Amino acid sequence: TWQRFILGSALLACCADAGSARDYRHYFQMYGHHDIHRQMLQDRSRTEAYAAALAKEPEVVRGKTVLDFGCGTGILSVFAAKAGAERVICV
Repeated sequence: TWQRFILGSALLACCADAGSARDYRHYFQMYGHHDIHRQMLQDRSRTEAYAAALAKEPEVVRGKTVLDFGCGTGILSVFAAKAGAERVICV
């Protein structure tokens, strides 16, 4: 499940699901390969759904600082900036 936290003018979204150390290792190993990012960008329905969500509710990020932690290609950061985020930090 995703939760939103607003700290001052910064919006943080984080996954609150707990998992084992083994689960986390597997998760991060998957994203260590470049091909997974190509596959995600080519998944039009997924990418367009993220873009549409921020376009539909830009007030979620408008005027705020957004931290995209684990940004990969940075596509979600681009969507946040287009939706009016004052500042986007990609890590």
